[in-house]
Amino acid sequence: MRELAHLCARFILRHSPPGQSAGMTGSAKPAAVLLILTPSTIEGEIDLLLIRRPLWLRHHPGQLAFPGGKRDPQDGSQLITALRETHEELGIVLPEQKILGALPGQLTVSGFYITPFVSTLDTLPEMTLASDEVAEVIRLPLSGFHQAGAYRPLQIRRNRQRHQIPAYWVNEQLIWGATASIIQDLLVHLDLVSPDENINIQ
Repeated sequence: MRELAHLCARFILRHSPPGQSAGMTGSAKPAAVLLILTPSTIEGEIDLLLIRRPLWLRHHPGQLAFPGGKRDPQDGSQLITALRETHEELGIVLPEQKILGALPGQLTVSGFYITPFVSTLDTLPEMTLASDEVAEVIRLPLSGFHQAGAYRPLQIRRNRQRHQIPAYWVNEQLIWGATASIIQDLLVHLDLVSPDENINIQ
C-alpha cells in the first residue's frame, strides 16, 4: 500500500481545485465522474478503474469512461453526483473521506461540464454492475499512461473541420475524448508528465 499512500500524499500536497462548477457556462449541463485509484495485482503498480459502456447505447457505445453521469436535481453537489452515479453503476459505496480532491472541469462537445473527483480504495469491494450502463470494469496501470508512445492523439472530422483529440493506448485499450483529457490532468497534477507535453518527466 506504500505506493498508493505516497501518490495520495502528493495529490493532497498539490493544489486541488474545489469540486464546484467554476468555469461552467450557463448553458452547460453539470455532470461528475469518479477516478478510483487502487493497488494493482502487480506489485508496485497502481491501477486506474474504468468502465466500458455497452455497445447498444445510443451515446458513447463501447467507449471506456469513468463511473459517473449527469447531475440530478436532488443532488446537493457535484461530489454527491459522482458518488451516487458510482454506486448506481458499480454498487460501490464510497465515503467522502476517500475523496482526495477534484481535477479541473471538462466542457464536452455534447454540452456537459464534467467535474472529475479522485478517490482511492485499498481493496476493491465486490461490484454489482448496472448492465444497462456498464458492460465491464477494466483496471489499467497508471504507469501505462505515461510511458513513451501511450499518448496518441486522434484526428477526427466534425462539421467539416479537422480536430485533434487526446487519446491513449494502454494494454491494447483505447481511451479517448473527455476521459483522456481528464487522465491528462491527473498525470500533470501528479507530476508524472509535463503540462505542455505528454512525456515522462520522472
